[in-house]
Amino acid sequence: MKKYLSIMLMGMVLCSSSVWANPVEEASVEENVGIEMNMDKKVGFREKHRKNFIEQLNLTEEQKIKAQELREKNKPQMQEIFSKMKELRKQAEEIRMQNKKEFEAILTPEQKETLEKMQKEHHEKIKFKKHKK
Repeated sequence: MKKYLSIMLMGMVLCSSSVWANPVEEASVEENVGIEMNMDKKVGFREKHRKNFIEQLNLTEEQKIKAQELREKNKPQMQEIFSKMKELRKQAEEIRMQNKKEFEAILTPEQKETLEKMQKEHHEKIKFKKHKK
């Protein structure tokens, strides 16, 4: 479990350092809102996936009950971990935004203008990809 959390944290740190490739600040907020709005879809997907999993394994009623008990038993631990992950994501986002501000402070006005144009183009590509799906 510690190894998994370490890998997750490293991934978040690595992703947070790519300031110049990220869309403008407002897009980051929109992404976070989008993630929260998609949670209902994810819950539905998980339930569908769980039912499919049970059917493919052809679990007995007794096995289904025991599996449910296992999920419920481990749920508090998992919720605690996910809560920590949420806080770590928030901290990583704060660091990323601070890094972005510091990076922009070293740019010339022309470079800032170019960066803004690059960010808008990147944001448009992302929007296009999302709509294409």
